[in-house]
Amino acid sequence: MCDTRHRAQPLLKNSLSSLLDQQDSQGCWSFPAHLGSHYISLYALFLEWLRFRGFSSRLDLNRLAGILLKAQLPDGSWRQARDPALSSGDINATVINYAALKFFRTSISTANVEPAIHSARKFILAAGGIDSVNQFTKTFLALFGVRGWEDIGEIPYLMFLEGVPLNYRQFSQWVIPHLIPMAYLRHNRVSRKIRGTFGPALDLSELYARNPWQPSGVEAAPSAWYDGFMVKKLLEQQRKHGSWGGYTVSTLFSIAALDHFHRKHAGRFPAIPGAIKQGLEFVDGLYFDHGKGNYLGCLMHGGVWDTILSAQALAQAGEMGEPLILAAENLYDLQTAEGGFPYGRDFEQYPDVDDTSRALVFLEQMAPVTRRTGAADCRKKGLRWLLNRQNSDGGWGAFDKDNVGSRMVKGFTKDLSDSVDLFDESSADNTGHVLAAFGAYGLDRKSVV
Repeated sequence: MCDTRHRAQPLLKNSLSSLLDQQDSQGCWSFPAHLGSHYISLYALFLEWLRFRGFSSRLDLNRLAGILLKAQLPDGSWRQARDPALSSGDINATVINYAALKFFRTSISTANVEPAIHSARKFILAAGGIDSVNQFTKTFLALFGVRGWEDIGEIPYLMFLEGVPLNYRQFSQWVIPHLIPMAYLRHNRVSRKIRGTFGPALDLSELYARNPWQPSGVEAAPSAWYDGFMVKKLLEQQRKHGSWGGYTVSTLFSIAALDHFHRKHAGRFPAIPGAIKQGLEFVDGLYFDHGKGNYLGCLMHGGVWDTILSAQALAQAGEMGEPLILAAENLYDLQTAEGGFPYGRDFEQYPDVDDTSRALVFLEQMAPVTRRTGAADCRKKGLRWLLNRQNSDGGWGAFDKDNVGSRMVKGFTKDLSDSVDLFDESSADNTGHVLAAFGAYGLDRKSVV
């Protein structure tokens, strides 16, 4: 045991030094989670579809192509996320990357992408073709005019009335910002071909395992008042840094809905062009402002969570100096009035259980050296916030209390369950973190906070 401890000491010292070196001047850490370069491919196609003036992206198609070619698996597919344990890829990621390489192939000058396109097409057809993708991917493909809206369930606008008992607020925090624009896009069957400056429009008819989709029906003209109700709600939902909900995909869906409405009713909401630009700036920053993580698909900014985990690890290793005092001060500044802590940028309105429970553990560790007046009351407020979030089954979800959905709401959105967990049920992970926080404060079931 002593020999093992002796050998571990240099490793621990180097790890502490490395982690401290990555702290920024505000006392924060940031280690973005990367969920796949197909999100960059999707963004490239979306920008071409949108053709929004007044915004310039940092996207480099040659760099994207190089990353895609390097990441393609021998069977022609791409993984949804970087996981060496997966021997084969995901059809959604593969369809999106295939579409991007095919559409932009004449603009890519640093590599021959034709073999990759051919290999990907074989994988897609063997996996059931383009009809096998999930609802989120189908929504983007319908937007891009390469498939229809027919098998994407319509979400009634009635669900978005605040006064209706069974409304959209029954869904999880991460679903709501996607649901509002998707309802608008589906209702209006928004569809527009992506057309190159000189080349042909994007066409993916070769990816259908059976009969290719044939366009039918005409895109609906949005009502200035009926659809305007949804657009007004979208504009109200945009966050400080430009996103909808803090996520890139929901932001792109929202931009698409705003763009469609503005093209038909330019004078109804003058704020739309500015909202679109701010949304694009949010997405562009996440995708291309992370150094080595650029082009790998960072879908949300989780800097608060990264700071909490980094600071807690350092504190457990015995570090209690100025860097951690600064981190603690920063976290106190980020605590909401109700007592919770957010995940990161544009999550300030929606603190969550995980961040709050882990933040409270770290802040209790730092209590002996904390200089902030009222720090103990802030921590107590956080504990009360956690207690008020306990579900009826005794556990904790991620954001809300008893957010499990009604039978009617589940029926309207059952098709989306192949893309995302729609509700915020209790989980062992969140419940364990909360109990660990209570334990750090010496609480038991008889305690009063």
